[in-house]
Amino acid sequence: APPERVKLSLDKLPWERMPEVIASADVGVALYEDRGPNFTLIGSASSRLVDYLRHGLPVVVGDFPSLRRVVDESGCGRALGDRDDLVQILTELQRDYAAYRGAALDCYRRRYDARTHFPVLLEAVQRAAGEEKQRDNGALPRGQA
Repeated sequence: APPERVKLSLDKLPWERMPEVIASADVGVALYEDRGPNFTLIGSASSRLVDYLRHGLPVVVGDFPSLRRVVDESGCGRALGDRDDLVQILTELQRDYAAYRGAALDCYRRRYDARTHFPVLLEAVQRAAGEEKQRDNGALPRGQA
């Protein structure tokens, strides 16, 4: 991106402005400080990553195993390791932007969109409620499903 399009700030952004700012970006960057083994498992807990993917942004993530797995399996971006060149990675993302963008949207739908997973959860809850009702009516003994 031309230098005039690159915006970096250390100021806190109000939550209500996040969607607008993320939607205006070309690439999402989710780099975290390594704070130990539990922190490196952040992959699915990173709301920043999920927000970027929801908006179809190709991503650059820290080289934690869980984050690397997301980008490697989905093709939605690249992990930035100690020996990697950020400029080279950004150039690669820009060169094949449409493919990375499509992969980001697909990754969000498959992994993180609650609407994708909600029907399975709803079915399990309904099944459990039906079994509980059967138990209450004496049709099933306690402890059996």
